[in-house]
Amino acid sequence: MRSKNSCFDIRIFGNALRRYWPVYPAAAGVYLYDMLTRRGSSWYGIMETADLSLLRSTLSSGSRLIFIAAGVMAMAVYSWLFFQRSTAYAAALPVRREAQYLSHMAAGFVLLEAAALMALLLFALTGGLRGAAPAGLLRVVAVITLLNVLFFGPASLCAVLTGNILILPAVYAVFAYAAVALEASARWIAQFLVFGLSGQRWLFTILSPVYYLRNAGQADFLLETNWQEVYRGYATSNVLSLAAFRGWPLLLCYGAAGVLFAALGTALIRRRPMENAGNVVALPGLRRLFPWGAALAGALTLGLLTLKQIFRFSGYLNVTGSFSKVMLLLLAMILGAFTGWFGAQGLLRKTLRVFDRSWGGFAVFCAVLCALVLGTELDVTGSEKRLPDAERVASVSVWDTYAGAPATVFEEPENIRSVLEIQRHVLESKELFENAAGMDLSAQGGALSLVYCDENGRTLLSRAYVAPIGAMAWSSAGNAYATDGNAFGSANPVLPELERLMNTPEAIRKRILPRYIAVSPYTIQAGYVYRMEDYVTVEDLQFTAAETWELYNQCVLPDAEEGTVATTRLCPADDPGESRGTFTELFIPFSIGYGDDAMADYIYFMVRPEAARTVAWLVERGFAVTGTVRAEPEPSEIISESVTVVLPGLAGLLEKVYLEYDPAAAGTVGALRWTRSMLEWYSANGEDPFRVYEEAKLFARTYDAEAGEFRQRMEQLRTAGIRLTTGSAGLVQDRGRNTGAWTEDMVGEVFDAIAAGLAAAERNDY
Repeated sequence: MRSKNSCFDIRIFGNALRRYWPVYPAAAGVYLYDMLTRRGSSWYGIMETADLSLLRSTLSSGSRLIFIAAGVMAMAVYSWLFFQRSTAYAAALPVRREAQYLSHMAAGFVLLEAAALMALLLFALTGGLRGAAPAGLLRVVAVITLLNVLFFGPASLCAVLTGNILILPAVYAVFAYAAVALEASARWIAQFLVFGLSGQRWLFTILSPVYYLRNAGQADFLLETNWQEVYRGYATSNVLSLAAFRGWPLLLCYGAAGVLFAALGTALIRRRPMENAGNVVALPGLRRLFPWGAALAGALTLGLLTLKQIFRFSGYLNVTGSFSKVMLLLLAMILGAFTGWFGAQGLLRKTLRVFDRSWGGFAVFCAVLCALVLGTELDVTGSEKRLPDAERVASVSVWDTYAGAPATVFEEPENIRSVLEIQRHVLESKELFENAAGMDLSAQGGALSLVYCDENGRTLLSRAYVAPIGAMAWSSAGNAYATDGNAFGSANPVLPELERLMNTPEAIRKRILPRYIAVSPYTIQAGYVYRMEDYVTVEDLQFTAAETWELYNQCVLPDAEEGTVATTRLCPADDPGESRGTFTELFIPFSIGYGDDAMADYIYFMVRPEAARTVAWLVERGFAVTGTVRAEPEPSEIISESVTVVLPGLAGLLEKVYLEYDPAAAGTVGALRWTRSMLEWYSANGEDPFRVYEEAKLFARTYDAEAGEFRQRMEQLRTAGIRLTTGSAGLVQDRGRNTGAWTEDMVGEVFDAIAAGLAAAERNDY
């Protein structure tokens, strides 16, 4: 019987709708559940309008659900392609294959679209769309439609490529994630083989829409909120309705791609031998390519497992450069390729007797694999030694954990050439650096990251290296002391050059200047200085804005001009008094503007003894910079002061302690002065109780470490302090106002600090 010359058959379309309707309510239920669980979601803690919230969830979790629903629908409506009986019946119909294929495709798409619209309707009946703008709802419907086209087109194509209904979802998943999987695998293996390779820009994730929409697109590309309006309106729904959707070009391209995949499937259905129903691969041409793809997947999978589970490779820096490990990786990849190649042969031939032939193709694959891996490891192309032309480099970002400082961007030509010279020396010492990366973290001196950019901000080269400690004595971040014999017997060759670079006028100038705000007496908020020992803050001090401006303008800037402030030390220190892990940090926050127009910034750097003006200013105010001595008043000065005001409650108790303490007790002066000032603030000011809590907790820990003999008296004094604040007298009201948000543990730690001051008293019966 002659076939009708048509591309669509209404009877097949209607029969498919009646036959595969169960997928419709199932998909609608899943969509509705996702909408209900994400009702009233927020973006960075800001409540959104219903349509904007729904759009965001559709682009993230919703895109994955639509992807899965499209695969399930393809398995249903194209099930006639996978069984000999149904294909024989379809071949006997007086309807062209293309018409049957397109009719089933149309039915599947209508069911998917109807499921999404039904979910939207039910969601509206629950009140989930209250306050949504009509235009916003139309935007959501259009996005769902484009996603249905995007995913059902490739699913339809995959139904043509395979003859097995169980293989269809696997082929569909590979089709969707192939680009990102191949790129991620190539990155990991390349970073393991290429010395210093890091920070490559992702190129092909956009070709895997499910991954891209979930991880990058919906946050960074598809949605743009007017944040200034958000802040000005305190995140009201009217403000958030102003959010702009800028993803139409991308989604339209995705939709066009879905149409092209559907058209390709329509063209290939005519060439698909119907007798291949039940086979893993339905098209003859793909049968020859299938083993190669399976071998590649097996090689990459087993290679990545080896890197992750055996070498503990995290994808950044910690490579060893050992040729034996490269050979082990290559062996694992060959074994994975063997499994993939002959596994594919078994699926194609439906037998396990597959070793009688096809060895030639496998040998060719292994030869290509060995050439790629060994060629990359031996740097045949010279990519490891490639350096950008100094004339093209407009800036280079240098981040070194040796210095314990943020990345510093160098723009002066002389410094750019110095960075290039440092990298040349790193390349010359490749074996030393690679061995350091393979050792335990305690033997590593830190990481050196270099990113070169041109005048347009485009990255020319990005490299990162791990270096041995070598002869490095210490760094501002508190790295462990090391000698020539502690790990490698030779000093890190780039430390002297790196230290000179990080202490150039350009580097120091950028450390002491905020990035976005001009320095003035009106932009400085306050100042904080910390002294740390073994990563623990043992002393801190806060200054007013006026004091901080004085410190910055009269001390920090002149010391910076002389190159003594904000310096970093990487090589062995000359001063033997510098202890392990001990350093002083100065932190200065800045702000400008008010309300919606406010902008914040900060600077921080290490203060070393050679910064004469800065150190003298801090010591004068009783702060001991590393390598200096605190300027403290004599006990007699404290005793001679007259107290004319007796404060109530705990502060009154403190006055009594203040007058009756034992001057001979070691360390009591500092404890008493701090506790007195803290409790005066506590009893008079309730604006920021958490600040008092943090200071008290820090002081309790510090004082504990310096005067352990007082610890045995703390519990008794803490009990007395609690009794004072919880009884009918004392500071009951003050405590309710100032510590109402504290937990019981917070209150307990505050009283520990109070007890440290009380323990300085001669008497303790209060």
